[in-house]
Amino acid sequence: MPLGAIIGGIASAAIGGFGAAASTSSSNSTAKKQAKAIDKANMQEWNYNWGEEGQVWRKYEYDQETVGIQRQNYDTQLALSEQTAMDQWSYGMTIRDFEYNERQRVRNQQIDQANTQLGFNEAAFSRGLAQQENYISEQKLALEYQELGLDVGWENNFLDYQTGQAQLDTKQRGDRAMNQLQIQATSVAGLKAEGAARASGQSGRSGAKSVQAAIAENGAKQAMYSEQNTQVGEQYALSTQQNVNGLNKAYKELFMQKQQLNATRNSLGKQDMFAREELNMQFQQANADALNKIMINPTLAPDLPVPPDLDDYKATFQDPFEPEAPEKPVKSVPNTQSVFGSFLGASAEGFGSAIGGLASMTIPKPNVNYPNGN
Repeated sequence: MPLGAIIGGIASAAIGGFGAAASTSSSNSTAKKQAKAIDKANMQEWNYNWGEEGQVWRKYEYDQETVGIQRQNYDTQLALSEQTAMDQWSYGMTIRDFEYNERQRVRNQQIDQANTQLGFNEAAFSRGLAQQENYISEQKLALEYQELGLDVGWENNFLDYQTGQAQLDTKQRGDRAMNQLQIQATSVAGLKAEGAARASGQSGRSGAKSVQAAIAENGAKQAMYSEQNTQVGEQYALSTQQNVNGLNKAYKELFMQKQQLNATRNSLGKQDMFAREELNMQFQQANADALNKIMINPTLAPDLPVPPDLDDYKATFQDPFEPEAPEKPVKSVPNTQSVFGSFLGASAEGFGSAIGGLASMTIPKPNVNYPNGN
């Protein structure tokens, strides 16, 4: 390298060093101004946030008031909920007692109605028994009158029998007496006729015939009256048998009618028993129906659960975190450079290049043989 070039390089390096030093000084001044502005802005921001009226403290106070309002609202809502729960509990207990008393009142009313109905049933049952008793009495009285009628009829038939038999006896005696008188009268008349015939003075066969004729006539008449007596006896026996048959027939009819009356009495007794059993069953069923309308004895429902004391279950509120103010901003250190260092740094390259050129001129080169001959 030529010497002039080396000297020019050194001069250029010196000039570049002075320019770099000047530039560094200006840059340092600007950096200091910027650092001062940053420190001022940082301090203003710190005061805005952490000063006595800073936003952080205002936010902390606001959060405290918010939590206080929440506590107050929560306590108010808690008291309202507790009062509402107590009111509902008190109302539920009142309804419970009211429903129990109402069911008890209805049951007592049903008992009164059932007792009234039982009284009606008792009266109806007694009336039914009285009617049944009256009916049975009437039927028994009718049977008694009927039996009395049968007895009276039998007595009348027996009296008729006795009267008829007495009439037959009287008629028979009369007829027999009349016939006997007729026989006697005929006998007397015959004797007279026979005596008259004999006294007539007729003799011979004529007289005998007259006597015979009178005797024959007398005998015929006596035979006729004797036959009439026989017929009277037979007629009496026949009439007596008819009279006895009539009495027997009346007795058999009386016996049959008595049996019918006894059967009717037995049937009436059974009908009376069945009727009384039916009345009793109806009476018992009516009583059962009346009693079945009574509701079972009501049971008082268990007490409603008492609302819990909500104060024991209060929510926990966490107070806002109290902030701690940080340290005030530390002043910024401006990013400055050494002016001399900049001078040295900027001129070092020029000086190095010049010094290298100078060295190449004064220091001999070694003889180096390369393999390729260069």
